[in-house]
Amino acid sequence: MGEAKRKRDRHSEILRADPFCVFCGGRRAATTIDHQPPKIFFRGKRHPDDFEFAACADCNHGVSDLEQVTALWINLSGQGHLDAEGLHKKIAGVYNNNRDALPSKMDDRAAWRNAAKKFGVQLPLGADFSDFPIVRLPTEAKVAFLLSGAKIAIALYRKQLGRPFPRDGRVDVRFDANIRHAWPDRANELSKLTPFISTTSFQREDLSSQFAYRWSYTEELSTFLVMIQLGSAYLQYCCLIDGLGPQAPDAVERIPIWRDPATFCSEARQRLLAEQAV
Repeated sequence: MGEAKRKRDRHSEILRADPFCVFCGGRRAATTIDHQPPKIFFRGKRHPDDFEFAACADCNHGVSDLEQVTALWINLSGQGHLDAEGLHKKIAGVYNNNRDALPSKMDDRAAWRNAAKKFGVQLPLGADFSDFPIVRLPTEAKVAFLLSGAKIAIALYRKQLGRPFPRDGRVDVRFDANIRHAWPDRANELSKLTPFISTTSFQREDLSSQFAYRWSYTEELSTFLVMIQLGSAYLQYCCLIDGLGPQAPDAVERIPIWRDPATFCSEARQRLLAEQAV
């Protein structure tokens, strides 16, 4: 009972501090507590302490299917800590709710070679590429990763700066798999732009191998940069422009205005499909 009361009191305090949803710019009242990153991203749901945020029901639960997709791909990347039972549950959930986001084998030889070169994969002498399948990340899974990056970045803006992200702010999210191997120079440059390092824990258990981030905020440019590590393979880098500073970065109009997670997903999906059509 003591722990349950502490949890209720903590959640009540969060909702008092932020009576309006921090994920849709306060367009709706906050009625729930959203964990970011979601509990499902972590092994045994042992999620970091103090990463709870005030949210409306739509922003919290309306995109849970896509968060399930991200969780599956993170689980697949953590081969050293594979939870077979949890993995089967995630696969079944994604199959039922969003099967277009399931992994698919890369059958095209040229595409396989490009991917292998990117990630430093070399075939043994005499082996065929079909003996070493590479999994393709489908569009719907990319949408899920972009959404996860946006929600986590907005939550981190609230956590680090002590205020909700404004409703007319702009959000740009990019992500890469195995960026430190494929593009080490890019990873190093991003690290220089985000000098403040934050590690995460659960009751003194270090969770940095599952979730860690670096960030910076430039007041004159109204720019919050954050680099997010999810699992062992995925790195997301996000640029949030809150419009509160005296100077705006160049080409800011190309960065979408943030409205809510559902709208962001729709816009991200359209952008990805347009890029594939080129």
